Amino acid sequence: MFEADFYLALVNGEYSNALKKGLAVADLTSSHSRILVRLEKHFEAHLLKGETFNHYRPARYFAENVAALEKNISAATLERFEKAFAALNKLLGK
Repeated sequence: MFEADFYLALVNGEYSNALKKGLAVADLTSSHSRILVRLEKHFEAHLLKGETFNHYRPARYFAENVAALEKNISAATLERFEKAFAALNKLLGK
């Protein structure tokens, strides 16, 4: 749902103590379309210092820092979320 750069900012924020340097899209060499798969493959090859990658942690980082991060959410991302929730509401009959 998020652009890759924004999601990597969440990963970099959450794992700042375990990463040698922040990750950029170019660091993820897998050609898979899903960012989570590309991250998992990256972290399999480049171990975090004393930690393992867990995709729930960037979500928690976002929730804990939403006030500071919300200005960086693109209009395209907001539109994707809006469409997803509209489709969910339709399925729920709302």
